[in-house]
Amino acid sequence: MKKILIVGAGITGLMIKNRLDALGYTSILCEQANTLRAEGAGLLLGANVVKIFKEIGLSNELLSKSHVVDTIESQDKDSNLLGKLDLKKVYKDSGHQTLTIHRQDLFDILSNSIDKESILLSHKLIFIDKLKDGYKVYFENGKIEEYSKIIATDGLYSRVKKLIFMDEELRHTNQACWRFVVETPNKINNSICCEMWGDEKRVGIFPLSNNKTYCFLVSTMQGEDEKLNAKEVISKFNEFGGEWLKIKSTPDLSNTKFLYGELADAKNITLQKDGIVFMGDAAHSTTPNMGQGAAMGIESAYIFSELLKNNSFNFDKAVSLYEKKRYDRVHGIREKSMALGKIAHVKSKTLQRIRNYVLKVIPDFLTQKEFEKAIFTQS
Repeated sequence: MKKILIVGAGITGLMIKNRLDALGYTSILCEQANTLRAEGAGLLLGANVVKIFKEIGLSNELLSKSHVVDTIESQDKDSNLLGKLDLKKVYKDSGHQTLTIHRQDLFDILSNSIDKESILLSHKLIFIDKLKDGYKVYFENGKIEEYSKIIATDGLYSRVKKLIFMDEELRHTNQACWRFVVETPNKINNSICCEMWGDEKRVGIFPLSNNKTYCFLVSTMQGEDEKLNAKEVISKFNEFGGEWLKIKSTPDLSNTKFLYGELADAKNITLQKDGIVFMGDAAHSTTPNMGQGAAMGIESAYIFSELLKNNSFNFDKAVSLYEKKRYDRVHGIREKSMALGKIAHVKSKTLQRIRNYVLKVIPDFLTQKEFEKAIFTQS
């Protein structure tokens, strides 16, 4: 069996490597960086992801590094309740809990589950030559290798796409986001994830394991946001109360590392092109408003591996079915997530008041129904 090249050692790349190893494929995972590392802070893992980790035999490892949450609340800037999701009900209905985890911990679980001898670091692609029965791949370090198949998991700014002459147009949200992790303050409720909505701003507070809390701050972009230091970022969100006041009072918060980025996704979904398979943000980048970005990549890797297994390991057939099975699923999540971000950042104060009123009067069971539909439908 010829080698399969996986490009990009992020969470999705590690996941598909895990599945290909399990199926007996010879696969090589290449990464342009010189070390394996996770970029990010915290993640919310819904029942859809937890179910997959149980299926692949990594449930114990996941639970040992994660924190169980019972509720997700939407609040206004003064911490008044706008709506909530009952995650205990999700557990009752599905048998799987909802978890939070530090991105590095999830990364470590997956990286420890694969054959590290088949990981190539400091391997940046510079050219892909299509052959009759595969690809010849050229790396910046001078190495040239042939592979039967290529799976691209190299993120929103996919180098593989650039090398096969695919111009990627982004959908910009005009929203700046800062992420960070702090020591959990005293008397904070660590069973609840909350997101507070203000005037074109949001504050998210998600408890993690080991007495840590993951926070994200989102604001409509105002120019040169990336140059703000931690103290200046915090001051942008002085209007918020509730648990945010406790986070703000955390010692040395101004010395905490803040990760900055604009919330954006790709305009188009690309699941395969010229026989090359795309997964994760390289295929279907998703804004984080529904907490399903990483989940979509994990799902895609798992479902592709199941298609291989259930179709006599016919790779080309699996690719064709993968594109059909995944498009509607990832498209639906992407569009709902993008719409949610727009609703959260309406400019008119009148519309903000109307939005908050509507969220308060919508019965929680309707919101719960839509949430469960999103996480329970994998294909």
